[in-house]
Amino acid sequence: MRFKADRKFERFEDVTPEVLKEEKVELLLCDLDNTLTLRLSKLPAETVEGWVEACRSAGTEVVVISNNISKKRVQSFCEPFGVRCIWSAKKPMSTYLTHVRELLGCEPEHTVMLGDKYSTDMLAAHFAGIRGWKVQPRKKLMKDIEDQAEDELRDQVKAIKKADKAEIKTIKKANKAAAKASKKATKK
Repeated sequence: MRFKADRKFERFEDVTPEVLKEEKVELLLCDLDNTLTLRLSKLPAETVEGWVEACRSAGTEVVVISNNISKKRVQSFCEPFGVRCIWSAKKPMSTYLTHVRELLGCEPEHTVMLGDKYSTDMLAAHFAGIRGWKVQPRKKLMKDIEDQAEDELRDQVKAIKKADKAEIKTIKKANKAAAKASKKATKK
């Protein structure tokens, strides 16, 4: 069994139309949870719609193949983008990957499974005889983004405090000068 990806990407948005054309991908089978969106998110990532359109412009059909058992969840995610979907796919079994590929008349060498897990998505791709491309799980990316935002916020707070100290020092100097001038004026 092969627990490796043919290609790795940080996130789904890194699979660009140029990559799809270069790799001659006609059918992109995508995992849903932690690949295109966070597992418990009711909304897709903001970039999904534009990304799906970009894939289509490259001549690539996108189909979501999810192990999520909620038909409602998977369909409500896919319908706004006009993306076909399979729920409760039971990956790493490759039955649905092969079925969709054959139904759409696409050859294995022009089909890719995009997902976040070796044990389901990459293994299913292997069993289906297609390429598997792995992305970092969205939940990990979100934690990295939150950590980065915290670091940036901490740096901004430090900069504000430093600017505030400098401003307070300037105000104190100005107040001292004004007080001196006021004393001189009252002495005369």
